[in-house]
Amino acid sequence: MKTVAFIPVRGGSKSIPGKNILPFNGKPLLYWTAKAAQDCPEISEIVVATDSEEIAHIAQGLGLTKVVVFWRSAENANDKASTESVMLEYLEKSSLQSNDRFILIQATNPFLQTKHLQDGIEKLNAQPQGSVISCATFKRFRSEEHTSELQSRFGISY
Repeated sequence: MKTVAFIPVRGGSKSIPGKNILPFNGKPLLYWTAKAAQDCPEISEIVVATDSEEIAHIAQGLGLTKVVVFWRSAENANDKASTESVMLEYLEKSSLQSNDRFILIQATNPFLQTKHLQDGIEKLNAQPQGSVISCATFKRFRSEEHTSELQSRFGISY
């Protein structure tokens, strides 16, 4: 059985251009999720799905032996393309078998740890449904009082 970690990284981000390769703690943002996958013994391949020469070059230069680049189509790299569409494109073109595992990882989650991936794989192995999704509860303070406190203490503004 093969386990593939799939990281979609589009080149044409409009909100923050190049966000997935901008430095975060001294490394491209993409590095942190790819490194968590690299260190997971259950993961055999890390697929970086991109349409960008620059992103492909950076992905291949991360020093991670499991990383391969998948060239996504222009149709699946535009602003309206969904993550699901590029996943399906890859699955249609790959040689994955029905008993192989496919893990979607978002490059914008630099706090992902190898243990999180291992825990997810263990949960997947322990249940018959065939899929697992991770999520976290997040509470945002939007009151004037909290906003001004965050601004004064941490320089955060909304």
